Amino acid sequence: MCQRHFDTPSNLIHHELTHRTPVYDCLACPRTFTTYSGMIIHLESGACSSRIDAYDLAVTTAICFQGAKFFIYKSDQEAIKQGIDMLRELREQGRSTLIFRCPTCDHKFPKLSSMFMHVESPACPQELGEGAVGKLQTWLFKSHFQN
Repeated sequence: MCQRHFDTPSNLIHHELTHRTPVYDCLACPRTFTTYSGMIIHLESGACSSRIDAYDLAVTTAICFQGAKFFIYKSDQEAIKQGIDMLRELREQGRSTLIFRCPTCDHKFPKLSSMFMHVESPACPQELGEGAVGKLQTWLFKSHFQN
C-alpha cells in the first residue's frame, strides 16, 4: 500500500479501493471493476459497449421476482414494467428521483448503483450476494451477461 494519509476514515476506505485487484466482471463487456457498484455505475452511465444504461437496469430490477423490495413505491415499479422511464420523467418534472430503496434498512436512493454502494459500505448490515440483494445480482447476471 502507499503511504498517503487521509483526513477521514471514509476517504481512506475509498482510496484503498484503488489498490484492489478488479474482481467484478462487467455483465456485458470485458471490463473488470474493484467493486460491484463500480460495475453498475459503468452500465448506468451508458459507457459500456453493450449500450445497457440506467433505464435497462431499472427495468430488469422491476421485473425481478424480488423487484418490489427495491422500489420505494409500487407505482414506480409498475410504471417501469410498462415501459415508462420514471427516472427521466421525474428529472424533467424537477422532482426527486429517489425511487430505489435498500431492502434491509429502507434507505432511499436515486440510482441502483447508489443502493449497491450503500450495501458495500459499513453503513448497512446487508451483504452482497445474500438475501434479496443476492437474488437481484443473480437476476441481473442472468438477464445481461454477455461475456
